[in-house]
Parts: sequence; C-alpha cells; structure tokens
Amino acid sequence: MARAHTIQLIAIPSGRFIDYLLNRPEVKEAWRQHTEHDFVSRMANGSLPIDNFKYYLIQDYLYLVSTACRHASIRHSDINKGPVCPGECLGSLQS
Repeated sequence: MARAHTIQLIAIPSGRFIDYLLNRPEVKEAWRQHTEHDFVSRMANGSLPIDNFKYYLIQDYLYLVSTACRHASIRHSDINKGPVCPGECLGSLQS
C-alpha cells in the first residue's frame, strides 16, 4: 500500500536549528527526560558509582561495535550481492 507524505519547508535562521528543534512541543519533553535523567546528572557531577559507569561504557561499546558490524555487513552485502549476516562479527564479542 502506497502512502502519501507531505514535506513542509520552513525557514530556519542560520545557526538556529537546535534552538528551533528544542523549542518544538513534541521534542521538549523527550529532550528533558534524556538530559535531566539522574544517571546523566550523576555522571556529570561525579557522583555516579564507578561500577555503574563501567557497565555503561561496556554496554555503549557493545552497541557501537554491533552497529558498525551491521553497517559493514550491509555494505558488504550490497557490494557482493550476498546475504547479510551481521552475527558473524558479533561472535568475537561474546567470549
């Protein structure tokens, strides 16, 4: 089923995109929830326990590596016209 999409072009003053975005009602609450979270505040002020920070770093690393693997696999598949197997490069992370 085809869907029709409309695009609205708006004029945003140069260098003001972030201001424009953060002042939109549908963005404000999500931005506040992410930036005023206890984890973020404690990381910023140095009161986050080191074990929590280590766990965060490990999870972030695993996420970034798995995302890079997926992108590489998709690119490889596109070039070689073969199947996409993102799990191949993740095996080394599970040991």
